[in-house]
Amino acid sequence: MFRRLRLFAAALGFAVLAAPAAADPFADCLRSQLRHLGYAPGPASGALDRRTRAAWRKMVAHRRPEFGRELARLPKLNQKTAIHWCRELTALDPGLAMYLPSEQKPVIHAESRAVEQAVLRNLASVRKHFARRHGITLAGNIGIAAAGNPWTVNQYAEWIMRELPAEKMTLGNAINRACSGKAFHAAAFPDWLYICWDTKRAPTAKWLQRNRLWMGPVLAHEYMHLVQAELSGGRASARNARKYLHLMGPAWLVEGAAQVVDARYMETVTGRRRPSLERLRQDISKTPRDLRSLASKQALSSAHAYQTSHFAARLLAERSGERSLFEYWRQIGAGKRPEKAFQASFGIPQKAFEQQFYSLAVNGKAAQAFAEGKGGAPE
Repeated sequence: MFRRLRLFAAALGFAVLAAPAAADPFADCLRSQLRHLGYAPGPASGALDRRTRAAWRKMVAHRRPEFGRELARLPKLNQKTAIHWCRELTALDPGLAMYLPSEQKPVIHAESRAVEQAVLRNLASVRKHFARRHGITLAGNIGIAAAGNPWTVNQYAEWIMRELPAEKMTLGNAINRACSGKAFHAAAFPDWLYICWDTKRAPTAKWLQRNRLWMGPVLAHEYMHLVQAELSGGRASARNARKYLHLMGPAWLVEGAAQVVDARYMETVTGRRRPSLERLRQDISKTPRDLRSLASKQALSSAHAYQTSHFAARLLAERSGERSLFEYWRQIGAGKRPEKAFQASFGIPQKAFEQQFYSLAVNGKAAQAFAEGKGGAPE
């Protein structure tokens, strides 16, 4: 997310500023966890040093028989994989969760105390939902900027980037363009997100009382993007935009998965039923898109493109279970190439799914058969 990372900067409309290396909270998290388990990783230093690596090797040698699936497949410890070890090591001892950076209060800047409280309530609900339903607790702390005026949001974003160990960037006019003319809007970066709304609709008491019905699902959607960035290793690799985009995967899957998750959240928490698979199909069936044309973020520039992405991800979730959507980014974070990760997560090659997507979009029976595991390319 930096000037030299042209693909990412061009897609989101910001330039990146050079920033000195910050202390690594995930190295210190892992160091505290190792000490808790009885090893000697050395004092906190904000980086992985020789003593920490030696303590990690001893821990792996002693405790590997206790490793569950997630721990067992993690790649070797280094500066970029420390975030994964910090997150997954809690499976050995629930007490290790206290060292997660995410256990700290999120960095929130909001236009009023009432808005801040609404953000905190909805974020707590989202985090609980992700932990219970999807088995996900982030390691990294996050930041949230929330205001009606986009220029205020931009100021809050700058504060968040100073307070979090986040990549520094100049957003320019991007937030103003994104927020203007919308009832509300939100967007996520690897470690923070923002929410804005129409300034003509001031956050009255009545409006805030109803925030659960819109802010919760919006936060669930953007939180999913933070999850994707962390599980894939994108959060730790954001300095290389090409690598970041590679790790995140095709845009249709990134956005589609977030829509599946926020629809499930809305149904579970607010009681509003999510649209059926057939309803999603009907929404796009008259003008179906080639899924391969929606691989880049720039291609998702219309409501129809988002609807197409939602239907595609819902097909995969119905076929392989909702946790398969998370499994894809876990596989990436464990070192698998995207094509291998897709096959391992959904039981079908990505190219085969994209090729047959058109026929699934125009044929309801074929779509239902695919969702039930009766159609599609062989595993």
